[in-house]
Amino acid sequence: MSEDPLYVQTAKSAIQSYASSTLRSDTELVFAVNQFGRIELATDRIAIPDIQEITAPRDGGGWTEFVADDGIRVAQVFPFAPFQWTVFTTDRRDSFFADLDRMTNRMIMLAAISSVLGIVIALWFSVLVGRPVEIVTRAMRDIRTSGDLGKLVPVMSSDEIGLLAGEFNEMTGMLAASYRELEDRAESERRAKQETQERERESIIVLAKATEYKDIETGRHLYRVGEMSRMLGEIIGLNSMQQDLLFQSGPLHDVGKIGISDTILLKPGPLDRDERAAMERHAEIGYGILAHTKSRYLRVGAYIAYTHHERWDGSGYPRGLRGTTIPLLGRIVGIVDVLDALTSDRPYKYAWPVSDALVEIEQNSGSHFDPRLVEALLQYKKNFADLIVRFRD
Repeated sequence: MSEDPLYVQTAKSAIQSYASSTLRSDTELVFAVNQFGRIELATDRIAIPDIQEITAPRDGGGWTEFVADDGIRVAQVFPFAPFQWTVFTTDRRDSFFADLDRMTNRMIMLAAISSVLGIVIALWFSVLVGRPVEIVTRAMRDIRTSGDLGKLVPVMSSDEIGLLAGEFNEMTGMLAASYRELEDRAESERRAKQETQERERESIIVLAKATEYKDIETGRHLYRVGEMSRMLGEIIGLNSMQQDLLFQSGPLHDVGKIGISDTILLKPGPLDRDERAAMERHAEIGYGILAHTKSRYLRVGAYIAYTHHERWDGSGYPRGLRGTTIPLLGRIVGIVDVLDALTSDRPYKYAWPVSDALVEIEQNSGSHFDPRLVEALLQYKKNFADLIVRFRD
């Protein structure tokens, strides 16, 4: 049913209609991304420089932030299971927090107005209330300049000046309580995120070890692939979160080999055509193992496992993707995986010198590999060579 074009169009129209009736501002929009990172619908134009940051399915939904062409956006994420889509209801971060900013500005403006009012009153009634007004005004100014909402303006009388001081204290107290609540919530979310990440890393370690036990030739290959992927991501300018995804998820690229027969996996010589076809299934097996999880690292690992054997010219497997239709993280892990395989001993070959392996990679720039990644790899070839030697099996 989910593949029926009419059903898909009806679903899109329903989402569009719902979005049109609920969006509150020009900066809000709704869009949906499929499991391969393509935007299926959007209530307005949106360009996301790195779609890979948000393409992994989110089975449980929730809140997220990402970078779009109009700045940082905050989004409520909803899974749309019939099509394996992820639906994002999003607004620019500055607009999303505009209400809090407006309230803060109003409080600051009120404090400033109160200070000015105090000064005016002091000028007009300096003989009667000069000293109390001076004290209240100084206290308000201190609060405004220091940002310490815990300070109190002294209430020295029951007249208008005392009433103003009391109201100001109540206002700043409410604002301080709101800030404390936000800080407590942020701290709770930070701790929850940290615990989740620790559990995810434990899962990755377990899966990586399972791959090592299955494929005895792996050795320290998994660590080298993760570290070299992170290094290459840093060289081409990926942010720290994307680098972490490469380091944590990259080692899962061959987890699908768990489903390959030992007679094929451990064969000491070249594979025949049927054996090669069976071996190539490990990309789809790996995706099937990792894709339907709540862990972001495992879901990203699923796409890396699925795409790291695709080639720039479209001659790779399992889907024959070409060029930039191959996810960037899959391209990165793919090139460092080949570099490490060439420089490692295998049952059917000896390890190549790093220099020879780099020549081979350069010769396949534009056919097997993304030319931009080849250029970056060669520019920092000493760093990669040092890492391979330092962590050699």
